[in-house]
Amino acid sequence: MTLRQDIDLLQRPPVRWEDQLLRVEVLLVFLLIIMAIGIIADLSIMMRKKQVSQQLSALALLENQRQLNLSQLQDMLDPGKHQAERDQHITNLRKQLAIYTDQNVYKPGFSESLQDLSHLSYHGVWLTEIRLDHSEPGSIHLEGQAQSSALFSQYLAEMRNQASAMPQKFRQVRVQQDQNQPLHFVLDSQLETSHQ
Repeated sequence: MTLRQDIDLLQRPPVRWEDQLLRVEVLLVFLLIIMAIGIIADLSIMMRKKQVSQQLSALALLENQRQLNLSQLQDMLDPGKHQAERDQHITNLRKQLAIYTDQNVYKPGFSESLQDLSHLSYHGVWLTEIRLDHSEPGSIHLEGQAQSSALFSQYLAEMRNQASAMPQKFRQVRVQQDQNQPLHFVLDSQLETSHQ
């Protein structure tokens, strides 16, 4: 073989125009596939980020709600918060006692019963209303709140032990407790009075 024949063998055959166009088309299709995969991946990442941000905002909302509930529970359980309200009720009871003592509507001994009631103090239980029924002397209506049913039971026991004039039986006892609220109670009774 001669040198000329060697050179001819090393040369590439001429590429046809159709072959070049086919290569360009394949390359373009390959680039389009890569771009489509990139766009789909970007959309997927954006959707995932949106979901994560929605979940984070929902968690933040839940955390705020939990903090609010926690602060409400702490306020409910804070005995000092209700102390001023309780002191005001005791003051009102004493004023009512002074008024009813002066009116001589009730039998002797009734004012002592009311006085015993006004001095009854039990941590976690407070009276919110006291009504005296003028149509039936000695009839008393008590409403109040307690932090738990156990404290309410202890309060009733303490009420009965405080003085012999305190009610031993109640005509009506109603107890209601809503979720995350203090126990609400209503007592209707006839106070025993001692005759002088």
